Amino acid sequence: MRIDIEEFPDSYSYERTKRLEGSASGIRYVKQRLGETYKKNSQSSDPEKRSRFCQKIEELKKEDKQIDYVYESVFADDILMLNKIVEKFNFMC
Repeated sequence: MRIDIEEFPDSYSYERTKRLEGSASGIRYVKQRLGETYKKNSQSSDPEKRSRFCQKIEELKKEDKQIDYVYESVFADDILMLNKIVEKFNFMC
């Protein structure tokens, strides 16, 4: 399993299950025992990119510019529903 993780670091568990001919729960158990974790976006851990991002935020704050943050876990349907709620609320006010 350790060799498979080294050779295929971005593989999903279901892919490992097929390759190693095991069960999903077995793969999950072994990964837990090995201390392996899953990162959705490994690029977000790049310290250089994170540093540039933080510098840009600080520059915008110094220029007194508005910074809007987007909650990325919201699905498109939820956004449409939120827009409708906001429109109704604005209409009522």
